[in-house]
Amino acid sequence: MPIPGGYEIREHMADIIVRAWGDSLPELFEQAAEGLYAVIGELAWTPGEAVDVRLTAADADDLLHDYLAELLFIFETQHAVLAQRRSLLLSETQLHVAAQRCPLDWERCTFHREVKAVTYHGLQVERRDPGHAAPAEGGSVAERPGSQGEPQRVQGDGGYAAEIILDI
Repeated sequence: MPIPGGYEIREHMADIIVRAWGDSLPELFEQAAEGLYAVIGELAWTPGEAVDVRLTAADADDLLHDYLAELLFIFETQHAVLAQRRSLLLSETQLHVAAQRCPLDWERCTFHREVKAVTYHGLQVERRDPGHAAPAEGGSVAERPGSQGEPQRVQGDGGYAAEIILDI
């Protein structure tokens, strides 16, 4: 039984950590994108135009970094978000996303933080094994061993997880 995808946001010294997970690489990338946008704020947009984003990288780690950096670049330079994202092709080294580039509706946006960069520090896309520590019921992620909470073991078919540090 697949574990539903999701993300959590945690503060980390002067940065923000987005921990994302999903039962497939496309779902992991989607959840990481949602986490990035959530760090920025409660975003609203108007209808936009169809765009394709195609990226190639050496591995899944670099591909996730480059994808989030591209979303941040579009946000900063075009004042737009990629909405209705759909992964058409995703391997560990190639990504093709069809989406709508939608201009921000400034009057309806509430901004939380400025994200300066997506960092490479500690970024690793992990393949999870069945029975891995996974999100607890209600959408929160289980704590790591040695933290205040104990990881919750959940049966499932594995999936993917990543932790991304955003420079704010």
